[in-house]
Amino acid sequence: WVDRKTAEERILNLPLLFEPGTDRKHSHTAFGLLAILVEKISGMSYEEYLQRYFFESATMNSTGNYGELRSRSLEDFAVGSGPQFVGLPNIPPNWGPTSWLVKGSGGMYSSLPDLLNFYKLVRADEVFEEKYSQQFKKSSVTLDGSDRGFELFNIYESDGDQLYLFLNSHVDRMEMMKLFRSLEVLMIEE
Repeated sequence: WVDRKTAEERILNLPLLFEPGTDRKHSHTAFGLLAILVEKISGMSYEEYLQRYFFESATMNSTGNYGELRSRSLEDFAVGSGPQFVGLPNIPPNWGPTSWLVKGSGGMYSSLPDLLNFYKLVRADEVFEEKYSQQFKKSSVTLDGSDRGFELFNIYESDGDQLYLFLNSHVDRMEMMKLFRSLEVLMIEE
């Protein structure tokens, strides 16, 4: 676990992988830097900003950060069965506060209704300028997950069709990842 100051120092001292504008690569670190910028520019904590501009607007009542219950009981959470256990039962409120190592790119939990509300909000051109919300309207296949036993496989078609597959119990993570990658390739090739 690291605080924002430590994360910021680490991020700003990382060497560039390539000259800006010459290549692209997914970066959890970039999302962390974005969360830092949100705090610096808005004058709010990252959590307050998300609550005000996303969670309230999208009616996301079951979304929160690791380490918090958000008016839920422990029984309201699915238990993860991944290789990493942090707290028993292995649920987000028992994982402690979200570290700045993952803030902006993870460290949160949600529910399917909340995720659907989030995507409805960001696809409605009400949060972002249209040129940015277009990124949420394109066909996509995503895989998100955690070593603590939760995986989300998501397919979105530009006509609005969606598929969400949540897993919180699996025996062989490598086999599951192969299956998801095969589904991803199948969707992308169509």
